[in-house]
Amino acid sequence: MRDLTRGDNQKILEALYRVSPLIAKIAKIMIEVVIGDGAEQTFDRIPLSNNLVHRRIIDMSNNVKQILLSNISQNRYYALQVDESIDIVNFANLMAFVRYKEDQEIHDDFSFRQPLSSHTTGEDIFNVTNNLSKRTK
Repeated sequence: MRDLTRGDNQKILEALYRVSPLIAKIAKIMIEVVIGDGAEQTFDRIPLSNNLVHRRIIDMSNNVKQILLSNISQNRYYALQVDESIDIVNFANLMAFVRYKEDQEIHDDFSFRQPLSSHTTGEDIFNVTNNLSKRTK
């Protein structure tokens, strides 16, 4: 696999945005064929604008975050595991996982992914983790 640059990443993202309306049109045709003629009008009433979908994704993300923070805050002890990872375009990311007890069971959850600057020293990782934990209190 060849190394992707940031420009390649942008091109891939643009291609996905251009293909999305075509997928929606194909889905309409498939629904009409499988379900019947009236299905297309029903499908058209489903709000799928970019802004609406984006807002719903943000709302769901915030809800999941609040649930996780609530679960963690209800515990006296929890464990945070952080790991620095490089993505396919050679950008460093800090991944964090949290382990806590809920209903007599141990839960492992993904906590966050945060891009790192060009440095990935222990101090950089500590600062990112520390700043994020201060913001969520």
